[in-house]
Amino acid sequence: MPKTGKSRRFFLINNIMAKVSTELAEKPTSVPKILCPNPSLVSLSESNVYFETNEFSTQQLSTSHHGNFGSNQANAFFMHTFNWKPELKCCQVLKAELILKVKALRPGSNPTTSPDAGNDTVTIVKNGGTTIISEKIYPSGSPFSAGYSISKTVVLNTVAQLSWLNTAQKLSFIVQDDTSVESATLKLTICCLSKPV
Repeated sequence: MPKTGKSRRFFLINNIMAKVSTELAEKPTSVPKILCPNPSLVSLSESNVYFETNEFSTQQLSTSHHGNFGSNQANAFFMHTFNWKPELKCCQVLKAELILKVKALRPGSNPTTSPDAGNDTVTIVKNGGTTIISEKIYPSGSPFSAGYSISKTVVLNTVAQLSWLNTAQKLSFIVQDDTSVESATLKLTICCLSKPV
């Protein structure tokens, strides 16, 4: 039975809609990006060592530790706590970068598991010494001499890593023990829902 003009149009429309539906089903739906209404970058630097004892474990606190930045005492840990206070309401850290300028107080052998500066780590801790993230300070590879200086950056960018920083508004870290910390900077990428009045 031949299709009338009306039934032919209906048939064509159905075919087009079916094709569009198939194409949409085959293509992943993109999630719209939500822009932060009030983003900001905050940089914190310290000239004197300050650490909150409740951020570290009893064992960490019982070890020898450096009195200040730039110490030349080997076999001594370096501990420090950064505090940040949001200037506005409803603010959250989206990314944190801990940037350390460090110097080896002892040589570092290869492999880096040797008991000298080569195996030193930087560990970000919270609430009694619980580890948030821990990384080797020096790159693996060739041995290096005492006095070797580098810049080490530790990045926090997941919800789990940033949870304590957003809740307690502090970041504490400890550096092992044949490494001198020359300077420490904490850079925060922050999003606030409120704006300055």
